[in-house]
Amino acid sequence: MPKIILISGYMCDETIWQSTIKTFKNNYELIIPSLKNYKTVEEAAKSIGRHIDIDTSIIGFSMGGFISLQLAIKHPEFIKKLVIVSSNGRGISKIREKKLNKYLKESNQNNFADLFYKLHFDISFSKNYLDNKKYQNEYYEMTKNLGYQTFKNQTNLILNRPNQLQNLKKIKSKTLIINSSEDKLSPLSMSKELKEKIKNSRLKMIKNSSHFVMIEKPKIFNKSLIDFLK
Repeated sequence: MPKIILISGYMCDETIWQSTIKTFKNNYELIIPSLKNYKTVEEAAKSIGRHIDIDTSIIGFSMGGFISLQLAIKHPEFIKKLVIVSSNGRGISKIREKKLNKYLKESNQNNFADLFYKLHFDISFSKNYLDNKKYQNEYYEMTKNLGYQTFKNQTNLILNRPNQLQNLKKIKSKTLIINSSEDKLSPLSMSKELKEKIKNSRLKMIKNSSHFVMIEKPKIFNKSLIDFLK
């Protein structure tokens, strides 16, 4: 049975993949690795790489996209297909770096989930979904359940992620880049940059959605995956 590795984003767990799991579970072996303990992109990629064999496809979302690009660079002969969702190949910007360092300094065991929610929810969902109580609760609970140590580990992973743009030419996998029309964290310009530098790639833009496109537009998102992975 072919294998799909689903690599989640910053302070996310399998909750974000529920519709995708239902769509693919009967025809693929699905692996969703925990990202709780990794402090660098390289460390995460090295560990997750042990799951890769000759018929493996990888879908990486946001922070998981950084890790997925690293895997495709390091294992070009093994990854059958690569999907990069709401992500990019750049190092961290100065503005983002300043905000995350401030957040690290101000956070503690008791307040980190509230601070994370306040800093990220509004920029992660499109305006049509900001008042959705289900999304609000799931977003907050993911952060809280993953815990303070995971938050510190993953924040440092993002702060220290490598700029991968110069190495994208090494990727041989057939690649789908999924962008959302209202994504504030990884806008269209970043997806076009990936498309330009990854040889065998194409770009799919999904309208009326933002960073969490698999939650906001699950049918369109999963249909895009089905068409690409078949």
